[in-house]
Formats: sequence, structure tokens, C-alpha cells
Amino acid sequence: MQKRLVMANTPNLMEYLRDELRYEFSHGKVPFHKLRNLISSPRLLDVYVKNAPIDFLTKAGSTYLDEHTMLADRHQKTYAVSMRKWSEIESAIEMVSDFEPLDKSITNIQVWPFEPALLDVVQFRIAVALSFTRAELMYEYRTSGALDSLLESYGIFVEEPLY
Repeated sequence: MQKRLVMANTPNLMEYLRDELRYEFSHGKVPFHKLRNLISSPRLLDVYVKNAPIDFLTKAGSTYLDEHTMLADRHQKTYAVSMRKWSEIESAIEMVSDFEPLDKSITNIQVWPFEPALLDVVQFRIAVALSFTRAELMYEYRTSGALDSLLESYGIFVEEPLY
């Protein structure tokens, strides 16, 4: 039977995972790649902006990992915003395509299909983990370790990316 693909804001997400991955959970920790087959990434779009008004944005990506793991953040902070909110603010924000790597006035905004601030802790942690692409995990292997630390209490481990 084909397993159903859901979004990270699905109610009772952990129960859904435990049901769909019953065999895997009964035999120890579940590899993160199994979650990618069941839950879609929330990251629809990345936009780099100058002097973003961050007061209504939710920390995501490396910025969230910086607060909750040993991973140090990049110079450009990462925040998530819902698609609805993005459509309201897009015209008032200065988007950029080129910037200096050390420019802290630049913010990375990830556009998600739902309001990130409404997720519970489990949903949000899984959403943040899924927001990293396989290529990003391969490029910066320390991110895998940080995600592993973030998800270990849920019985999920992030394997080292294959090079």
C-alpha cells in the first residue's frame, strides 16, 4: 500500500509517523530519510532580503539550529513565513540576489505553505529538519549532526550524508 504524503502541520504528526513506521520504530531509531518519504518539505521558496522586519517572522533553518544545538549560525539569519503572510509583505521588502558573504543586513526568508508559528514543537523540529535539502546536508555535514541532536529524543536519527 502506498503511504500517504502529509505536511508537517498535520495534527498528531508523531503519532502518524509511529503508525506508518511501526516496524522501524519497534527496532530502534528511525533513519531521517524515511521521514522524507512521508512528510513534504515546508520550504517552498528562499528569498534574500535587505533589512527585513523580523518581528513577525519565525526563526528557522540554521538560525533555529543555532539556538537549539551546538551548530553556529551563518551571517545571514534564516526565518520562515507563511505563503499568505509573504504575499502581504512581498511588495514592501527589498529583495536582493547578490550580497557579500559577511553582510549581516541580509536575511534569508523561507516561504512555507502554512504559518510556522502555529506548529507544536515536534511539528516544527521536523519541519526545520525537512527544510534542509539533501545537497545542503552534503555540503555542510555539521548540519546533519545538529539535526540528529534535535531529533534524537523522538527516536529519529540523521545519518551522515552520502558523498
